[in-house]
Amino acid sequence: AASSPWTGLIFSINSDVYERGPLFGVYVAAYLSAYIVLIISSFKAMEYYQCVTKSTFILLVFFSIAGTTVQLIWPNLHASMLCITLSLLLFYAHFCMLTQTQDGLTGLLNRNVYDRWNKHRHHGSGIVIMFDLDGFKMTNDLYGHHWGDACLQNTGRLIRDCFQKLGVCYRVGGDEFCVVCHNADERHIMGALQLFHQGIDTLRQQNSQHGVMPTVSTGHARFDGTANAYQAAVREADERLYETKRERKTSP
Repeated sequence: AASSPWTGLIFSINSDVYERGPLFGVYVAAYLSAYIVLIISSFKAMEYYQCVTKSTFILLVFFSIAGTTVQLIWPNLHASMLCITLSLLLFYAHFCMLTQTQDGLTGLLNRNVYDRWNKHRHHGSGIVIMFDLDGFKMTNDLYGHHWGDACLQNTGRLIRDCFQKLGVCYRVGGDEFCVVCHNADERHIMGALQLFHQGIDTLRQQNSQHGVMPTVSTGHARFDGTANAYQAAVREADERLYETKRERKTSP
């Protein structure tokens, strides 16, 4: 491409004519390769940001492919660079928007996203799981907020690792987390919960000069598509969660 102004190997331009050179296929191959890398990395980013709807991304892909295809068919239209430039700007704006959906400490979706989803009430059916760190205020008082933040980060990471394939993970409060699993099999939920608690136990057994990882209580409940079913499931999950907390306090 750099040599084309002198050699015309890939393209040549003068005051009147734009022409493709004998190695124009190299440019096409490089462009397609880079485009594939962009799509793959975008899908990975959307998975990381738990982007449930991919309609915006699909429209961006269609827009850039359409603009490039038009110029390949009709070279004199010169539409590809305009479409590529606009597409990259829109891609950047799209992923800037996605970063605003994240909780800055844990990397899970934040309360604003949860509230917007909850407000629309397009819940369908599924299972909601609530999480709460036990004695988190005492952890902050004993070991400081730096260690408390580390405990929240560890909890968020375990929730993502164990539940991201089953549902959407949120941090809904200071030490409160939530996972909404649509049409999930309860056996899979129980297996993921077991892995999660094993991960917490492993963290508690590790020696740390900063402090001790608190236990995490959980509760879950199923909801269907009827009115107010999701809110009832959240209350039921909370009741189970606090029942677990009470059992831990009374156990020797």
